[in-house]
Amino acid sequence: MEHASAVTALPGAQNSWDTAYKWLRLAQGLRTVTFDMSYDDGGMCSAGLDFDAVWTEMMEEWQQRQVRLGYLRAALEGFVRLLHPDTTESGLAIEAAEQRLHHHADAWPVHARAVADHLRTHAPDGVPGAGTSVAAAVAQAIALHEMAVRGRAAIPEPDSDVDG
Repeated sequence: MEHASAVTALPGAQNSWDTAYKWLRLAQGLRTVTFDMSYDDGGMCSAGLDFDAVWTEMMEEWQQRQVRLGYLRAALEGFVRLLHPDTTESGLAIEAAEQRLHHHADAWPVHARAVADHLRTHAPDGVPGAGTSVAAAVAQAIALHEMAVRGRAAIPEPDSDVDG
């Protein structure tokens, strides 16, 4: 991050790099989110306790991913503002960078291909190594986060006892 910040000599750029880096560290450091979906009905429905336990576990994982996605989005948008101040959408900046990297196969950072493969699995019908762009997968992840933030994303819950 220290070396990368030299790329942008804008006033306050170092502070912006540091902030984006801290968002990445928050995302990386998030280990657990504690949740309790139990409903106290005075012990009348013991079958509901199994459902509540499964739903609690699902919510902990789902919320952890939502929070981490929010932190990653904050970092990504911070980097885009620094490196592409004229671009208003992160997806466009990522797409431009991805196209430049395709012309220089030896310029990809060490873990870039593994990250790209992982991001592609989140795209509709995405499979590692397929032609889906990283930019499309990132745009989808941002759209998912936006839906959750606005309360438009479906809240997962167990469908049946099989989910237990």
